[in-house]
Amino acid sequence: MLGAQLELGNVRKNVKYTALTSLFRLLVIPVAVVGAAVAVDFRGDALAAVFIFFASPSAVTCYVLAKQMGGDETLAADAVLATSCLSTLTLMAGIFLLKTLQLL
Repeated sequence: MLGAQLELGNVRKNVKYTALTSLFRLLVIPVAVVGAAVAVDFRGDALAAVFIFFASPSAVTCYVLAKQMGGDETLAADAVLATSCLSTLTLMAGIFLLKTLQLL
């Protein structure tokens, strides 16, 4: 439903903010939180749960909340769409990296 409302003109207008939001949501936050979790000795399934929780895409309710509260619902929609598409790559890469480092 949200993808059907996508307008390419708005995507181009918000590309800088959408990219920054996606970068933080899918890379910066998961690296910081997983790093802290490893530091306090999380391993295996617990670490996988922490990673998946913090590396998941933005929720569609962000769009609804932005619209209801008078925020930039277009930017919220773009961020939800971008993080949903890109999270398939970052989740796969993150799990691969954690397995390679023998943390999972």
